[in-house]
Amino acid sequence: MSRRGLILVVLGAFGGPTAVAQVDLAVAVEAARSAWMRHDARALFSTSDTVRLRLPEVPATQGLQPAQAVRLLVAFWAGASEIQLDVRDVRQVADGHAYAELERGFGVRGTGDRQVQSLYFGFRLEGDVWRLREVRITR
Repeated sequence: MSRRGLILVVLGAFGGPTAVAQVDLAVAVEAARSAWMRHDARALFSTSDTVRLRLPEVPATQGLQPAQAVRLLVAFWAGASEIQLDVRDVRQVADGHAYAELERGFGVRGTGDRQVQSLYFGFRLEGDVWRLREVRITR
């Protein structure tokens, strides 16, 4: 889904005064999606103060500093080549808390294997900025 399409979906779903915050959320989701596709962990966590990571074969973390999260994510990405990352859903689950669900398609380096995973970005609204607070992958 294009960034414009995502913004229109969010506006259609929420409308009214909440729409401005939702557009900002759509922009934050697209920025995170784009950083993931580039394997740019520094950009992914650029607005984060702490991050929780839940990645396959990596022990779950609580409250990592962005530099720690960058190191773990870079190591996690080492064996993968991103093919696609599509936004499936964006929803605000509580006041100031939102999740984006994405479908990740990637190739396993050195093989012809292609795998698909569900990826979730958790955001928290702090002031007027949606900050990435969680990255979770499920199979």
